[in-house]
Amino acid sequence: MNDIIQKIKSAIAEANKTQSIPILIDLNVKLAGYLAYLVEIQTAAHKGYNDAYALRKQEYANRVINGDGTIADRQMRAEIEIKEYRETENRFDERYTELKNYSFATSNFIDVLTQKIAYLRKEQEITRQNT
Repeated sequence: MNDIIQKIKSAIAEANKTQSIPILIDLNVKLAGYLAYLVEIQTAAHKGYNDAYALRKQEYANRVINGDGTIADRQMRAEIEIKEYRETENRFDERYTELKNYSFATSNFIDVLTQKIAYLRKEQEITRQNT
């Protein structure tokens, strides 16, 4: 995952330094590919979160149903005993959120880059007409 994020950051930095339309188009296409891969990883993280959530809920219910004491005692004990399940769920949620934010930012940058390319093309056209 870190590799793809570094590639995205590098492409964005390069796009911000150039006015070359062919280079910008190439970077736009690369970023779209990176985004597709990033969304694939994001989907896997979301599935991991959903699976961890379901497992935590199942473990909680099993402990409440099969425990000893009052319902309140069983619920309190179950919350304590499923701590590691909640931590796993939280790790998946954090990763999913991070990937979702990178996906959103990359998508927005692709939109801005597309606008920049269109602007530069228009600028070239006007320059050609005036010469």
